[in-house]
Amino acid sequence: MVRIALSLLFFCAPLLAQVAPGKVAEDELPPLKKRDDPLVFAVYVPTSYDGKREVPLILALHGGRGTARRFAGFLRPLAEGQGAVLACPQGIEEIVGADGYWWKGNKAEMAALDRVVAHVRKLYRIDAKRISLVGLADGAELGLRWALSGKDRGICGLVALNFLFKARGSLRPPKKGFRICLIASRDAKEKRASLKDHAEKARDALVRAKASVVLRVVPGSSRSFFHGWEKEFRKAYQWFNGRLDWPKELADAPAPPEKG
Repeated sequence: MVRIALSLLFFCAPLLAQVAPGKVAEDELPPLKKRDDPLVFAVYVPTSYDGKREVPLILALHGGRGTARRFAGFLRPLAEGQGAVLACPQGIEEIVGADGYWWKGNKAEMAALDRVVAHVRKLYRIDAKRISLVGLADGAELGLRWALSGKDRGICGLVALNFLFKARGSLRPPKKGFRICLIASRDAKEKRASLKDHAEKARDALVRAKASVVLRVVPGSSRSFFHGWEKEFRKAYQWFNGRLDWPKELADAPAPPEKG
């Protein structure tokens, strides 16, 4: 009977399987409650990964109407360039009538992010000091709340792109040296609100919370990614990794010409 029970336990337990380097694959974690849906996420492993050394982890949160697989595919060059494993959880709330999902920014979703990070760290050799986050729109809003809850989740830096800033309680950087890059398209609007204005409000609030912040206002009206995003993201990661004093570089740069 003991052998039978052990056999059943073995076959019923979820098997941890790695994704082949250079591929985007979708997976899921079982729900914590019976009435909930499985936790879907996509993973990309860089071609340089050999399992012999620790690599960075990028947690990426798509915006509304997005999916985990599409976002992982889009950010694949970033992960490949950083030699990082990329994990993209999928929004919990399905958008009715559209092929996409979104985030509410609640505690259940923050717990889901913790589960995905823990799962990926079991599968791959992740450098616990080089975990970062990229969030777009409502994914950025959730990422800011998750990273600035005061709990040290090992996050070294965060890129938040084209979001609506919602101050919920106190903003508490997880540790000294935590770095945040805010990016907003200059003419982008959502719900008639300027995303540039929201980014500026977030910067001011984060500075008051003693976080290290860089704000980048880029040309264009797109509420999503923008032309030249790779350059901005590369700068952000050089800053996160201590290879660039980005605030000083920006302060020393000549002022951009006035629009119009």
